[in-house]
Amino acid sequence: MTTAQSILRAAQRINALISERADAIGLTPRQLEIILLMADEPNLSGREMTERCSTDRSTLAAVMRTLRNKKLIDRKPNKEDERAYHNYLTKAGLAKVKDCETILLNVNMIVEAAIASTRGDIDTKLLAIAALGK
Repeated sequence: MTTAQSILRAAQRINALISERADAIGLTPRQLEIILLMADEPNLSGREMTERCSTDRSTLAAVMRTLRNKKLIDRKPNKEDERAYHNYLTKAGLAKVKDCETILLNVNMIVEAAIASTRGDIDTKLLAIAALGK
């Protein structure tokens, strides 16, 4: 197995760990990412959000619509540009930020523990990550 393959397997497992935990709080990993991005940078335009999340406009629009339906975000017209809206976290959305941060910290601790407890080269450590929870 190449290092690149090991990286892909480790990334898949990390994504699965995040997904499992996000699902437990009623979110998808993409929704979790958007909530944390909005908390960190509350005045981003839609274009800036698509760039930061490496997604396209239609995917972002669908995620934002779902978050609005869940009452985690809301939007109001942009005072400077009538065609645009300003999206913001609601009180419920702000309350979810802590849960989202906790998920990422938890997954980070799991990954760091796997790395610390594994002897060997980078490929061995990546495979230890890929095997987490299996």
